[in-house]
Amino acid sequence: YEHGFRLRDHIKPRQIYCSGETLQDLVRERLEADLGLAPLNFYGSLELGRIAAQCPARTGLHVNEDHVIVEIVRESGSPADEPAVGSVLVTGLNARAMPLLRYRIGDLAAWRDGPCPCGSTFRLIEPPLGRSSHSSGCNRLSRPSTVASRTSTKSVFRRINSGWHS
Repeated sequence: YEHGFRLRDHIKPRQIYCSGETLQDLVRERLEADLGLAPLNFYGSLELGRIAAQCPARTGLHVNEDHVIVEIVRESGSPADEPAVGSVLVTGLNARAMPLLRYRIGDLAAWRDGPCPCGSTFRLIEPPLGRSSHSSGCNRLSRPSTVASRTSTKSVFRRINSGWHS
């Protein structure tokens, strides 16, 4: 917004998907105001690809059940009841050379109960709540870091602006 720069003057996307880190509300609001689109999150991993994606209803993330099986389990390994938080285990359904079965990806999440207004029948999970660490023998929860929590949105867009004009 500094110097009259607007994203919509340079790009015209039909949809925006964000991944890697949870999109902060402040960044979402700025993108939505500037581009007139509501950015959506998708959740994935390098090993398994897209695990779940947000739909325009924004009621959670639809598990990509035709490509992965997601389990949310307690420390004991037993299934976590809705809406309890637990470790995410994922089984890929497409890797034939080296399948990953019940792969613990280190994220903590919870099932979201009820149907989605969009009509999809794929189960919903809440966006991951953080990461679990078992390396020290004790369990810790670390919140996902975000660009917006480390720096102001104004600073982020200033970096974007300078990057596009250099």
